[in-house]
Amino acid sequence: MCAEEAVEKNEREHEEEFYRGTAPCQTRGRGRMSSSSHLRRKTLSLVVLMVSCSASGDLLLKKGMAAIGAVHLHGHDLAATFLRTVTSGTIWAGIACLIGAFVIYMMLLSWADYSYVLPGNSLGYAVVALLGVTLLGEHVTLMRWTGVALICSGVALVGQTEPRTTKKVIRGTQ
Repeated sequence: MCAEEAVEKNEREHEEEFYRGTAPCQTRGRGRMSSSSHLRRKTLSLVVLMVSCSASGDLLLKKGMAAIGAVHLHGHDLAATFLRTVTSGTIWAGIACLIGAFVIYMMLLSWADYSYVLPGNSLGYAVVALLGVTLLGEHVTLMRWTGVALICSGVALVGQTEPRTTKKVIRGTQ
């Protein structure tokens, strides 16, 4: 057996331990934690953090752009607006939050199903609507709240499923 085959065999064995819930990283205290429970808690925690970072970033961008004023697509006005935008600390703080959300999103995609993570990210629509009302004084219509409720209902349904339903494909195996 060559070194590459040995590595692949080791990866397959670790993956099997993970699905059985017997991987060393899945043991806690008095007994073994099921891999499903550990994965679900880890995934949901990071989805909440991702949504929080994303909503915070969006809120900061809104506040920053409101302070800058309306953007007009005319030569001199556009250049001046661009300069005010790239020198705004609020805009940069919003960008940093959005980059943080993106990094967390990539982490989630490394172990959880795309069809689980992306709907979880949709909770941001509810958070943004609440922040718009409470912090920005926006009026959200009944139609918008109904849409937000439908989105949250869909996310709740997806949240009842396992974060990972497909086995990880290891190079050279199928």
